[in-house]
Amino acid sequence: MSTPEEVKKGLIKKRGYERAKFTRQKKNIDELLKSKEAIDVTDLTLMFERLQVAFNKEERLTEEVLALVEEGSDEAIQEVNALSAKEDLFFSVKGMVQKIVSGVEKKEREEKAAAESSQASASVNNSIGAIQALQFAHTDIDEYDGNPLGYQEFIDSFTECFHKNPTISDG
Repeated sequence: MSTPEEVKKGLIKKRGYERAKFTRQKKNIDELLKSKEAIDVTDLTLMFERLQVAFNKEERLTEEVLALVEEGSDEAIQEVNALSAKEDLFFSVKGMVQKIVSGVEKKEREEKAAAESSQASASVNNSIGAIQALQFAHTDIDEYDGNPLGYQEFIDSFTECFHKNPTISDG
């Protein structure tokens, strides 16, 4: 059977592994944010989730260590201070990641809305063009006044303006 001191050493060793995981994920997040390329929100979110898992395990292991040390001892105070500093760092990273993700999502929504607006505008312009194409061309023929002597002149003008006009369909 293990002594409390051996159990504590085992927990501290496990916690060391989780601290290393936390540090690697924090470094990966920092490098992603420093890169000149556009931030991939999926990658950032996955990195943060791994950071959070490492933090939660480290926190749990620290609480187990604290249960094995004398309350109020220097060792207990050091453990509490280290945990508090790690919590501050974790929540700082969490806030930064949330801000970036919400900013990227907002930008994507705005771009989508602009694209939809542009499509709607193009659709309206196409509709207006179709309506204008349906309108008759303005003509310069005089109104027929009923005089039989002017009928031939009227019908020739009418034929030229309407029947022979290629912009007017038969439909």
